[in-house]
Amino acid sequence: MPPKLARHKKQDGPKKTKLKKLSDITTESSRTFVKERKTPRCLINFLIDYQTLDQFFHDYAVNLSLGGIFIHSKNPLPVGSDVKLSFALPGLDASIQTTGVVVHVENTQGKKSLSGMGIQFKDLDPKSKALIDTLMKLEEVKEETHH
Repeated sequence: MPPKLARHKKQDGPKKTKLKKLSDITTESSRTFVKERKTPRCLINFLIDYQTLDQFFHDYAVNLSLGGIFIHSKNPLPVGSDVKLSFALPGLDASIQTTGVVVHVENTQGKKSLSGMGIQFKDLDPKSKALIDTLMKLEEVKEETHH
């Protein structure tokens, strides 16, 4: 039996512009989580496809680092869920396929911040790491030129 296809509606999703402040997308508990990161992150929005063993999803990622990704979702997967991820990097002619595990969930229904899940990469290959590093450097330069 083929897996079910779950499409999250794009209602009032994140804007397609770069987020300026971490406080715009996080709650107090997730800020604590972000402070504990081992790698810096890039606040940027792009579409991402991901799947579990029996479902496919299509949502927006709102930040990315060499260690993982945060995906905006009104129905985040439970902590400990294994996922396969596939995404194109904005501004680069490259895409990444990897696996990860949900390590953090934000359920902020009715609040100002975004609901979603933090996913830690499990097997990011060296080429993908180099691509993410390049994207982060490009975004840093963009941010510096806008100030």
